Amino acid sequence: MLSVIQTRIDAKTRKRAEDIVGRMGMNLSDAIRIFIYQVINDRALPFKPCIREDSTEELKKDLIEAAEDIKNGRLPSFNDVGALMSYLNEE
Repeated sequence: MLSVIQTRIDAKTRKRAEDIVGRMGMNLSDAIRIFIYQVINDRALPFKPCIREDSTEELKKDLIEAAEDIKNGRLPSFNDVGALMSYLNEE
């Protein structure tokens, strides 16, 4: 019997992942399925969680971009949490 797994992720991150696995001849579902099988086979994560130096640079770039979006009014505003959550769930 098949089972469905759902998770929420922002559209930009999903697109980046789809582009990468697409170049490997897979779709995102294939890649996630491989990840799960590897967890089962290894009885562990198939990678060593760590903080890489280049991750810090990417985070800095993302923060600068977000600050510029705020400064230039390119972000929507919300009157209540419900409106914010609706917006986040659309992506």
